[in-house]
Amino acid sequence: MSANTKTFSKLKRDSYDRVRQQLNAKRWSLPSGDSGYIRGHDGMIADWTYNEKETSLTVRIREAGRDTYDSLFGQIEGVVKNASA
Repeated sequence: MSANTKTFSKLKRDSYDRVRQQLNAKRWSLPSGDSGYIRGHDGMIADWTYNEKETSLTVRIREAGRDTYDSLFGQIEGVVKNASA
């Protein structure tokens, strides 16, 4: 997997819904469904795909804006861990 792509596994639907709520609270713009484009602060644009059958969320960053891939994935990972707890 390339440096701009990360998959978060073992993410059940209820946890995924909490991830969406928490990122929305941080003013990230998410797709209305389970896949599409997302926009974050400072110009980040990424592809977002949730696979309910495989319980996985894959994020592919197209444009990191002012952040780094690691920083953005760290932010998402923190939200995923919090939502899954």
